Amino acid sequence: MEEEQKDLTIIGKPTIQNEDAKFYKDVYVFGKLYYDFDGDDNQFGDLNVIGNAIFNGISTFKGAVNFDQELEELQVGILTVTDVFRVGGADGNPEGASLIIKESDGRLGLGTLNPTRRLDVVGDMRLSANLYDSTNNPGVLGAFLTKDAQGVKWVEFEPSFSEGIFVYNEETLVGTSSFRGLNLITSGGGSLKELVEGSVNPNNPNIADIAIRTFWEKRPAGLVTNSYIGIGNTLPENHLHVTGISRFQGDIIVLGFSSFFQRAEFTDGFFATGAGSTVDSQFKVTGITTIDNDFSVTGSGNALFENVVTVEGNTQLEEQLFVGSGSTLSGSLRVVGVSTFEKNIVVGKGASITENIQVGTSATVLGTMEVGAAATFKDKLTVEDDVTLEKLLDVSGATTLQNTLTVANNTTLQNQLNVINDVDFDSALNVDGDSTLEGTLKVGPNGTVITTTGIGSVGFGTNAPKRDIEFNNKDVFFNQGAVYDSDDNVGFNSFTTAENVRVPKSVFASVGVGTTGLIAPRFYDAAALLRQNADFIAAESVGFITSTEYLNPSFSLTTSNYRNCRDDIKSILYSVANDITKGGNSQSVGAGLSYYNGNTLLHITGTDDSGYSIKDATVTAVDYASKVAKYVINNAPYPRSYQIDAIDTEYAASSRLIELNKDFIATETVDRILATYPSHNITGGSQACVDDVKQVLDAIMYNLSFDGNDRVYDATRYYVDGRFVAGEETEVLYGYNQMLAVVNDVIRNNTVAKVSGTLNTFTQITTGSAVSRVAQVASVTSLVGIVTVGVGLTRLPDTRTDSYALFSAQVIDQTVLPDSARNSNHDPEGCANVYSAINTLVGITSTIIGIGTTGAPTITFPDSKVVWAPRGGDSKNIIYVSKFGNDANSGRTEGDAKLTIGGAAAVAQQGDTIYVRSGVYSENNPIGLRTDVSITGQDLRLVTIYPQNDDDIFYVRRGCLVENLNFAYSQDPLDNLAPIKITGGCVAFPPPAGVGSARSGCLDIGPANEGPSGRWRSPYIRNCTNFITDSIGMKIDGDHVGSAFTGAVNPGQDLKSMVCDSFTQYNENGIGVSITNNAYAQLVSIFTINSDIAIFCNTGGSCDLTNSNSSFGNFGLVADGVGRIDFTGITTVATVGGDSDTTTLTGVADTIGNYRRPYNGQALYFKINLDDYDDTTASGIITAPLRSLRKINILNGGSGYSQAAPPAVTISSPGGPEGISAEGSANVSVAGTITSIDVTNEGRNYLPNEELVISIGGGGGGIATAVTEPIYFTVAEATEPTPTVGLTTVTLDQFIPYSVGVGVTAEMFRISRILTSSHSFEYVGTGVNINRANPFQGGVPIPENEVVATNGAQIPFTSTDQAGNFKIGEGITIDQTTSTIRGRDFSRAIQAEVTPLILALR
Repeated sequence: MEEEQKDLTIIGKPTIQNEDAKFYKDVYVFGKLYYDFDGDDNQFGDLNVIGNAIFNGISTFKGAVNFDQELEELQVGILTVTDVFRVGGADGNPEGASLIIKESDGRLGLGTLNPTRRLDVVGDMRLSANLYDSTNNPGVLGAFLTKDAQGVKWVEFEPSFSEGIFVYNEETLVGTSSFRGLNLITSGGGSLKELVEGSVNPNNPNIADIAIRTFWEKRPAGLVTNSYIGIGNTLPENHLHVTGISRFQGDIIVLGFSSFFQRAEFTDGFFATGAGSTVDSQFKVTGITTIDNDFSVTGSGNALFENVVTVEGNTQLEEQLFVGSGSTLSGSLRVVGVSTFEKNIVVGKGASITENIQVGTSATVLGTMEVGAAATFKDKLTVEDDVTLEKLLDVSGATTLQNTLTVANNTTLQNQLNVINDVDFDSALNVDGDSTLEGTLKVGPNGTVITTTGIGSVGFGTNAPKRDIEFNNKDVFFNQGAVYDSDDNVGFNSFTTAENVRVPKSVFASVGVGTTGLIAPRFYDAAALLRQNADFIAAESVGFITSTEYLNPSFSLTTSNYRNCRDDIKSILYSVANDITKGGNSQSVGAGLSYYNGNTLLHITGTDDSGYSIKDATVTAVDYASKVAKYVINNAPYPRSYQIDAIDTEYAASSRLIELNKDFIATETVDRILATYPSHNITGGSQACVDDVKQVLDAIMYNLSFDGNDRVYDATRYYVDGRFVAGEETEVLYGYNQMLAVVNDVIRNNTVAKVSGTLNTFTQITTGSAVSRVAQVASVTSLVGIVTVGVGLTRLPDTRTDSYALFSAQVIDQTVLPDSARNSNHDPEGCANVYSAINTLVGITSTIIGIGTTGAPTITFPDSKVVWAPRGGDSKNIIYVSKFGNDANSGRTEGDAKLTIGGAAAVAQQGDTIYVRSGVYSENNPIGLRTDVSITGQDLRLVTIYPQNDDDIFYVRRGCLVENLNFAYSQDPLDNLAPIKITGGCVAFPPPAGVGSARSGCLDIGPANEGPSGRWRSPYIRNCTNFITDSIGMKIDGDHVGSAFTGAVNPGQDLKSMVCDSFTQYNENGIGVSITNNAYAQLVSIFTINSDIAIFCNTGGSCDLTNSNSSFGNFGLVADGVGRIDFTGITTVATVGGDSDTTTLTGVADTIGNYRRPYNGQALYFKINLDDYDDTTASGIITAPLRSLRKINILNGGSGYSQAAPPAVTISSPGGPEGISAEGSANVSVAGTITSIDVTNEGRNYLPNEELVISIGGGGGGIATAVTEPIYFTVAEATEPTPTVGLTTVTLDQFIPYSVGVGVTAEMFRISRILTSSHSFEYVGTGVNINRANPFQGGVPIPENEVVATNGAQIPFTSTDQAGNFKIGEGITIDQTTSTIRGRDFSRAIQAEVTPLILALR
């Protein structure tokens, strides 16, 4: 038979032989060969194994065993050799063996066939580790081997050994005896430039050379070196680098250029020759100073000479020369430039001034003053006697005459004429040039026609104008004229803007100082980034002042002071953002003055525990905020984060210990549950429980570090809302109490006593000795208390306290305009003019805080510049949001847009649309929306939402629309801060009080309701994409929406629904759509990629799903359980077991007493009394449905089982009426262990609390446990209940297998249900990481994970998988690869058709 024929398909029955079979030709076995021989006489001839040979048991070879070819690997557990084991050496040359083991005498030979000792080595031997002597001692450094009666031993040299080394220092013996060796060290710990270094002599290995390096050389002139010399400094930067005070008692001769960059002081004079000297800092000489060449004092340095200064060369002063007392110049004084003398000048002899002389104040000339050239007087000229002017008087500036001026002839005034008092003109006033009136000019009776004021205001029709120009009941008519704005434009030129913002109309708008056109983009970008990063900048600033880089020991703040300090910095940033876009400094000055009441400092008085000034630290924090802002406004990641330093030390240490021991704590918790409740079957398995505990630990660590209880609260919400541990509350409560005990020991460094279990294979990590940490233990206990209340009482505490997260991430917005000078929007040196404005304004604030109100500059206000702007939308129902907006704006026009969606949602009313221009928006989520409010992004993929908090993003109500948005978080490569994690929903209903609330937008609490119309309109999600890992695309929780707008429940409108068209979920490890607590959804075109679960319905949630896809991820469609009780009724007619599929019920009503008609697909069970049945030993009325077997979990696979004859599996009988025992079939591995047990018959009518016992035959020690699910009857139809008693007849999809008497309560539930058609699955089960899930990277789909319905849930579906196989439910599969039809339902249909034919043929 050819090898390639092994894949032929042979159809036939198995052959069983109970007699000898002899084969006289070759036998080929391409599967597995099993044999079980009895006796010892079975023999084989030659056995040639071409492939691998695996011997799982003991193998005995009684003859010689030869391996003729080289073995790459020989794996042997225990090798027993009865004669000789030889490695190497051919049959003809046994002496060539490299390894010989002789069993007869137990000797081992290496390189010899006849070892004479236990170990006989022929050839060299190398040891790369220790050699142990006869006492199992490896010896110490310098020891030698010797032999005594016990064998060979390591022996140490005695200290007095006469042949040791004696060491002398200056002829004095070091120590008291000889030494074994020398150890050459340096005080610096060794380096490449050690002074002394030992090495082996290259000519004689028994001699050690000691090299002494000479860094100094002796020359006739003295000692010299080419290395830098540091005194008080380990890293000298110059030939001589001295750190600290240096004293030179002799002369210091400097032949080259000398520079003093810090304070230089000479107490015994200073003598400089040669090249010039430059001083760039303070310079003080007490004695005589002689300088025979140039001497320069530059920069801001001062030079103080307390004695005679002799300068033989030029003296250059680049700044002012101050002379404290009289100065005598024995020679001439030549002043080249303008000289100012602010006090008297006494000239003992004649003074000749050939250029201008400027006198700042009064000048007195006691004698004759002759001015040969022009004289300029810039202040008053007082002449106390007559003045005779023989020529013209030319007055260029203002002239004040306090008495009568009589001019006989014409008078020419070439500049201003200022008249302080009234002027009367008896005739016409003709003014050919400019005229200045500093008083009021009034035209008309009492100025009622035109009035001008002394401050520049003009009133038309009023004599008291309130603004620069005021028209009071006066029309303004432009006859073919135009109104020009501040940029000399008439109207807004929309053709200079982008196409999408061109508008046909224009209006006037106000913009800030220094702007050109409608907006100054980079100033607005900077303001937006400051506002978005206010938390980040404040956190970094506070982190810096609490770090040791500011003060050591560090400056300390209480938790409340942390918040206050950060809030203060945020307020300052908001003020700066306002000033750089509106103009002036009024907001920044106001921010500084807010720290004072008059001259009294507020809030930041006193010192911290270390005595540091709180005010000084505040000033430092404010100034540091400006440094961080430089990076923020340029989108450059800040290179050094100080935020982590702000966390309280003890809380941080406690949180760190939990992090280090998270696996230890979680596995120990579950081990303790299983030890106390050994028969408990954990839903989802032990690892799922471990993961749950780790999630709670993550939340505890966060709140322990950052205060509040929000993370633990939200983690507990999953237990309350999802009721994932229903029926397991006792075990889970015990587990979390045990977790609390373990955590409290861990954070105190106490040793945890581990229980005996299989999960906790970890070792506890401690960080020192035991500590008390009373406050931290109390905090952990309080946080765990939230979890235990949530699990035990299925409710959350009344208050959810937000953490004050000390760590805030920087918001990077790559959509801002680049700086054209740097050609980048992420260069920290960009936007120099913008940062200069910010730095100036921050400096104003910090200066006021530091020195008081006297540090406040003159307040300047926005200049109210007016330009033409686009008019905005015609509809009053649109609120605009753009990246150039400001949340202080109204949002009603494009030019007055809001900055954030949350800001717009805060003012949006019913019927409004929030229109969002393209960009990335960092939002303080959740954002609440009012009823009938829409959010529309400019277009698909143009608008992206970055949530700031781990919570839901939008809270939607009746009639809301959310479209054209992306949901993501920052993953920019320039953003080196970790993005936040979002586990909430992109859209969700608003939760009721105590569960959560919106942080921005509409802050009203939930639940949502049907509104005054009395008609529920589902929120609509359209054309959106979700990129947020771990998140939920749509979170539809029926408990967060109701129909009680009027105060009473409106049963017809309790739809609790959302609708969706085109929502792509690329949310790795998240949930595409979650529908819980009787909620409902209609979903079209939902595409999920790498989600943990694509569509999830639980606790009665249901949906219709059309034209959708689930790609990769863990699970596709998952439905679990039923909801809360819908209706109840009581039987009025008895039914006989197995004969009826109908029941008659009376009083069929919902939970508020309304008679309701049971509906198709509803789940029902009867609360039967077990005392009415003879075939059960149990008693009482059941309060939960009877159950059947769903699956069997293997706890221990055992060993020694046979694949050919798998062990029998027996399952205990049910305790309910008309019960049928479940059945299972074991699957055995090649190794003889049970890998799984298939459920071949689910059985029926096990009691709700009955424990199924799984027995496995064969004696192999296998252990398994059962997982059951409830049995519900499904309503097919029902008659309309009578209006008086609610009587109805209900038809079920199944026959009732047992009798049901009269007066039995029936409870009805909404089934968790997914109805889908045309759904496609691609590689479901391959995991949530796209880099590993795709088939090109080895992703293997799990078909069983495509559709999972448990605990009474239903998923009717048609689908296509990645291979093109078409499924109609679980029962029929059309396999396109093999062109076959298969499945349980298909087989049953064929059997039903063929069986009568077979019977007829027989």
